[in-house]
Amino acid sequence: MRPMLVSKLASHHAQMVAVGADHTVVPMRTGIVFSWGLGGSGQLGLGRLGYIFIPEEVRGESFFGGAKIGSVACGKNTTALLTTLGRLYTCGKVVFERIIVESEGGGAGLGAAYVDVVATLSVLCVSVHTVVIVQVWC
Repeated sequence: MRPMLVSKLASHHAQMVAVGADHTVVPMRTGIVFSWGLGGSGQLGLGRLGYIFIPEEVRGESFFGGAKIGSVACGKNTTALLTTLGRLYTCGKVVFERIIVESEGGGAGLGAAYVDVVATLSVLCVSVHTVVIVQVWC
């Protein structure tokens, strides 16, 4: 197969592309974030489960506290979005939630969870693991 233009995103300028096992997340330079694919665990961040064939906007820019998304990482059933202000948002299967993350939305990984006690420097999702590199303020 040859590469094809994602027509829904043709008028936007992508900042980067992150892919999981069955989903794709693309933050735009304007701060808008789009996702699509298999969202059975809420990893699309759209507030519902299911398969999304056409890219849809993730919650809107205001959801991220007015900050733009600086980077995105996708695992098998999770997505992590890191803002330019160092705030980490996750959606999908979030198993570390009980340790340092407050949950917004709850239930089946819908909504998002975020780290608010540290400055997040980097995030990486691989299969079922999420690695977060942080700077702790003492």
